[in-house]
Amino acid sequence: MENCQLEDVFPSPIFRIKMGWDTSFLYEKCIELRNKDRDNNIEKSNVGGWQSRSIINCDYILDSDHISHLSGVINSCSEHIGLPKLEIDNYWVNINGYKDYNSFHDHPRSILSGAYYIKTPENCGAIEFSHPMTAILQRDWDHQNIAFNRFTSSLWRYRVSEDSLLLFPSWLNHRVLPNLSSEERVSISFNSTYIK
Repeated sequence: MENCQLEDVFPSPIFRIKMGWDTSFLYEKCIELRNKDRDNNIEKSNVGGWQSRSIINCDYILDSDHISHLSGVINSCSEHIGLPKLEIDNYWVNINGYKDYNSFHDHPRSILSGAYYIKTPENCGAIEFSHPMTAILQRDWDHQNIAFNRFTSSLWRYRVSEDSLLLFPSWLNHRVLPNLSSEERVSISFNSTYIK
């Protein structure tokens, strides 16, 4: 269209990064933590599955090299969208078996949150993000005459893969669809916030 410039106003930034980490080592550490701490399953957005307690200032799963690398990635992304320097506030392990899922939620009192995928068998469940104005989009734009894309969709889904990181604003509502694989899906989620 001539003389028309598209302005992408109020975008919701989602970053996808390959980390280059040894997922087999991290998988063993996550399973070891679950086996040791099985009775301390945290129930928040997870329906089924196992979620560890919040891990703060502990290198049981992620050592100082992992934390340093992750912090660098977070701050590169933060700077890219005009946010100040951030620090990792906490992280936790998620292990979802057959039909386990996470309902819609956000991460309050954080700035950027993320999920790093350690084991992602086929059909293990995508992560789905909800547009901040979902109710209005679904009321007015959710019908057969609309071609859904990043401007018109109320939901956006990502298939996940091992050794990949998704980083997103903590206020962005999201859920994990049911794991329909016979194998477990394993990830580490985290929050970052302003440096104290």
